[in-house]
Amino acid sequence: METDTLKRALQALIHCTRVVRDNNDEKLLLTEVCRVIVQDVGYRLAWIGYKEENKEKHVFPVGHYGFNDGYIENANILWSKTERGSGPTGTSIRALKPVICHNMVTDEKFKPWREEAIKRGFASSIALPIIINNNVIGALTIYATEPNAFNKEEVTLLHELTENLSFGISHIRQNKINREITERLNESEERYRNIFNETSLAILIIKPDTLEIIDVNEKACLFYGYSRDEFLKKMLMDIQTLPGEELKVIASKVVTKKQDFLITRHRTSSGEIKDVEIYTGPIKIKGNDYICSTIHDITQRKRMEEEIRLSNENMINGYAYCEMVYDENNNPEDFIYLAINKSFEKLTGLKGDDVINRRVTEVIPGIKESNSELIEIYGNIASVGSAEQFEVFFKPLNIWLNISAYSPKKGYFVTIFENTTERKAVEMALRDSEEKYRLLFTHENDAIFLCDTETLEFIDANDAWYKLYGYSIDEMKGKSAIIISAEPDKTIETVNAVIITGSTRVPQRYHKRKDGTVFSVELSMGVFVYRGRKVLCVISRDITEQIRLEEELRYIAETLEHRVTEEIEKNRLKDQLMYEQSRHMAMGDLLVNIAHQWRQPLASIGVLVQDIKDAYLFNELNAEYLDRDVTNIMSELVGLSDTIDSFKNFYLSNLQKEELRIKNVIDSALEVSSGYFELKDILIEKELDEELTINAVPSEFTQIVLNILSNIRDVFEQRQITNRIVKIKAYKEPDTNKTIITIADNGGGVRVDIIDRIFEPYFTTKDKTRGTGLGLYITKLIVEKSMKGTITVRNIDGWCEFRIEI
Repeated sequence: METDTLKRALQALIHCTRVVRDNNDEKLLLTEVCRVIVQDVGYRLAWIGYKEENKEKHVFPVGHYGFNDGYIENANILWSKTERGSGPTGTSIRALKPVICHNMVTDEKFKPWREEAIKRGFASSIALPIIINNNVIGALTIYATEPNAFNKEEVTLLHELTENLSFGISHIRQNKINREITERLNESEERYRNIFNETSLAILIIKPDTLEIIDVNEKACLFYGYSRDEFLKKMLMDIQTLPGEELKVIASKVVTKKQDFLITRHRTSSGEIKDVEIYTGPIKIKGNDYICSTIHDITQRKRMEEEIRLSNENMINGYAYCEMVYDENNNPEDFIYLAINKSFEKLTGLKGDDVINRRVTEVIPGIKESNSELIEIYGNIASVGSAEQFEVFFKPLNIWLNISAYSPKKGYFVTIFENTTERKAVEMALRDSEEKYRLLFTHENDAIFLCDTETLEFIDANDAWYKLYGYSIDEMKGKSAIIISAEPDKTIETVNAVIITGSTRVPQRYHKRKDGTVFSVELSMGVFVYRGRKVLCVISRDITEQIRLEEELRYIAETLEHRVTEEIEKNRLKDQLMYEQSRHMAMGDLLVNIAHQWRQPLASIGVLVQDIKDAYLFNELNAEYLDRDVTNIMSELVGLSDTIDSFKNFYLSNLQKEELRIKNVIDSALEVSSGYFELKDILIEKELDEELTINAVPSEFTQIVLNILSNIRDVFEQRQITNRIVKIKAYKEPDTNKTIITIADNGGGVRVDIIDRIFEPYFTTKDKTRGTGLGLYITKLIVEKSMKGTITVRNIDGWCEFRIEI
């Protein structure tokens, strides 16, 4: 769920950036940004307030979207150092930084608004300052329905979104000033000089027939780096990058009022090229016609747009930008692909050269017959500028797609999609038959509860449920499931949603036991037919301890981050701090690998459960048959448990050195990574001396192997290598009596210009969201300082070899 939220947050950032770029009305911009945050990311409410410079220091709401019900109007939020100014919004405005309320129930600073917030289903919030020209003008505040909703990565994306919003507000206000300046300049020749000298924008006065620059203001001199005397000796071509003939055509259009706006590039005195936005128009000075141009530097905005374009290229989800095609009656009949990203190619199997600038009916023949609803949906989005999210079975490619679509401008639309075929297959399999659940229901360690979808009346529960909640079978007869919920309103809302969608997962809810104890649970909910009636199946898992550990880890992470910041200001990062950070990153990779490894056993268990049903239907089920399948299921479950043990052994290993058998440690590291390597068709070749040992800390040695494998994995992905091979050797060198470990890959080697730098801290060729440049640096520290050895890297005929000598 956290990954899904980050994806939606990234989409919201992209959407908001386009809203900022395309909107010229400040009020509409604020409301539209709030709408994108609520609809795309799934938050409960978003609002924007501007600070007032009055005695009370109020925060005045200027735009909002989402479930409000009078909350904002009656909140009376201040930005003074008072009780009502100490909440997230007021503190963010004063401190000029994001402020998070992780849990409104326990946060004392949120006390003035707690009761009304809880009534509306709010549980946590974040406030982010809106800063223009180093001055804070207000804050963007977002409310979520669950506690601890804002992780570090999501805060980074929301902070970037707010910076884009600040830029948009500044841009709209500056454009207004630009237009006013141009209008005022056109009004009268007498007023021209005062405006010309007082404005903060660069202004050029140009003779239209010769393109001579006849006057400039001080701001223009500062922007271009010329003195006024130097400027007056120049022609427009000296600062413009467009050809002279083209400039004369543009000047003619400006004089005849056929053109008043231009985006181009200008050259400064230092030779630097800057992107500029120009508002231009004809004026009269002493009876003569001239052109007045106000110059606005948009270099930063262009850079931001390019970063967004690159993010579309690098995003995991598929992306396509399309133009709608209409028939003679203005009905949508087709669309043309204008741009796609690499993930589009991977998810669909369609290549860019075969797609770009072609109609979908040409790229995918028969789509009108198999998925005619897509053209209708996209046509509606492109026509009215709406946004939709939906799931569809794409018949031509035989895959399920979860699609988010919106329109950046009329007649065009953007789709962002992910392949949900695997998840859909699992959901459909679970709904196929009510008989499948019985074996898992009886032996499942998690609490399982069945109730009627309409009345929520208790039907059945497993032993784990009775043990968790403290009720007996007799006590639950005729009772409603509401008695175990500490949040009845949310329960009813979720049940209604599940009835519509068929299944859902709730990361956290508060339940209560028979004795009144309130605790946190994670819920998986689904609807199926049981004995002729619609039944809600709820699987609940006590996550109280997990949340406690997460809070501890979060506290550790926050403390660690604070220490990192202090150390950067003093003398960069300490070696030990970077080691801990690297271990956390390695743990993330391990979790991904575990997810890959679990898919196959889970699929096998599903097949075995189906086999039991088939055996029963065909009268083949007997004690021996059942015992065999149950034994196989338990074997798969043991394998899943072993995967968790391998992860635990890596993360919780002590720091004492031991005499380790190198083959065993490498095999263990490969085991937790095997799911990913198998999925990506990476062949691992090993030549390991089975008797070779080394004195080292187990987790450190494992991390060395995983760090190097992680870098190899990223190289394969970045360069799209086929026939991927990794060779691992461990042997004793006779001449030196040193233990040698080599790990090599056929990914094309390391670039010559960076091979001497890859062990430096913070040096990385990856995108900033994929790496920090610490992995190989930490590997070198462990080898040299902890293991008293050396590590080197070299290129050999298209291979890259890491060599460890101890």
